[in-house]
Amino acid sequence: MSQLSIQLAHGKRVYAPGETLQGQVRWHFERPPDSIELVVFWHTEGRALSDSGVSSRVHWQQPGQRGERPFSFSLPEGPHTFRGKLISLSWAVEAIQRPGKQHAQVSFVLSPTGAELVLPELEPDGAPGGGPVGFRPSASRR
Repeated sequence: MSQLSIQLAHGKRVYAPGETLQGQVRWHFERPPDSIELVVFWHTEGRALSDSGVSSRVHWQQPGQRGERPFSFSLPEGPHTFRGKLISLSWAVEAIQRPGKQHAQVSFVLSPTGAELVLPELEPDGAPGGGPVGFRPSASRR
């Protein structure tokens, strides 16, 4: 049975902008893959269109049937991890077998505060408090 895993150094899951993301990728495949790709990326989820961006990537050509490799990436200044009612942004590191179906992913937080940012809800006038963004109540009818 094929296995692919990622361990972050010291089990750390919260990083500050500019900090170094370190860890190790381990694998054991039934047949040697052509390569393993490791990608550090962010992605959005929510009611709006989804988006994503790659911060760093590395390819290990002919990695062998079984092995392990350390990795180290300098994280960017942003975007920061956040959660909101309409949209959220998350960070992850993913290892992908090429060709093949095996992949492993570990999520982490990128934030200057030491925690994911929580977006406030907005009032109908756009001020924090509640209600959808851009909502304006219609004038009363006579």
